[in-house]
Amino acid sequence: MNAITNWNKIVVCDVNIGDSCDLTDDKMLEKLLTCPNLHNLGISSKVGKALAKCGSDLMSSKLRFLDLFESEIEDDPMGILRKLPCLIRLQLYQESFVGEEMRCPTNSFLRLKKLVLRGLPKLREWRVESGAMPFLSQLTIGECSCLEMVPEGLSGISTLQTLIIEQMPEMRERVSPSGQDFHKVRHVPSIIIKD
Repeated sequence: MNAITNWNKIVVCDVNIGDSCDLTDDKMLEKLLTCPNLHNLGISSKVGKALAKCGSDLMSSKLRFLDLFESEIEDDPMGILRKLPCLIRLQLYQESFVGEEMRCPTNSFLRLKKLVLRGLPKLREWRVESGAMPFLSQLTIGECSCLEMVPEGLSGISTLQTLIIEQMPEMRERVSPSGQDFHKVRHVPSIIIKD
C-alpha cells in the first residue's frame, strides 16, 4: 500500500485482495479505501466489522469500482461506502454482506451508475431514500432469497435503464406488470428476468 500511495505518476491502479489477506487489522481496509492512486478494488477477503471502523474522511478517495466477494460485512455497508465520492460501480457478491437491512440515504452514491446485489441470502429489507443514487442506470438483484420487495425509492430514479432480477421467482412476480412492485419499476425501459 505504501508503494501504491507514493507512485505519483500512476494513472490507473487495480488491486485485488485475496482471501489470505487480513483486512481486519492495522486499518488496512481504511488505507485501501483512501489510497489516492487506487481506482479499482476487488476484495475476496473477510471484512467483518472493519468497514464500520473506517473513521477517516473518505472524500479524498479516487476509487471508482468496488467489488466485494464473501467479505461477510456485518453492519450496513452503505453508510460508509456512500462516502466514496468517485464510486461509479459497486458490486456486492456472495455473502459480502451478512446483515438483514441496508439503507441508501438521501444524497448518497451521487455518481453511482451500476449496482449489483447478488448472493446476499440474509438481506431482508433494502431502503432507498429519495435523492439516493440519482445517476443509477443498471441494477442487478440476484439470489437474495429473503429480500421481501424492491425499494419504493427506485420509483424516483429516472435514470434507471436496466433492472435485472436473477434466480428470484417471488421477486419476478412482484415486478411483473400485475405485481405488487410494478409501480416502482414501470419507468424502467428494460426489465430482465433470469431463472
